[in-house]
Amino acid sequence: MNKKMKQPLRITDAQRALRELRLSKKLNLEQASTPLGIKSKGLGHIENGRVKLTKEKIEKIISSLGFNYHDFLRAKKKVRMIEKIGCIRKQ
Repeated sequence: MNKKMKQPLRITDAQRALRELRLSKKLNLEQASTPLGIKSKGLGHIENGRVKLTKEKIEKIISSLGFNYHDFLRAKKKVRMIEKIGCIRKQ
């Protein structure tokens, strides 16, 4: 059997920020995906790096969550700082 090895997903700061914003509203994937008109699995794929993220997708998601682009950038900065702290602790 020659199964293809799956490449590990690379989750970007943008995807982490979208998840952070969703969780800050205490929404699960299903609750957050309904206003977007997509299935919860689709939003999960976006957050987990399986779907390419465009600026249009980002704007649609943050708008449906009740945030603006400035909020998104702030969340993105927050997840970067958390990532840095995590890397420092591992050393």
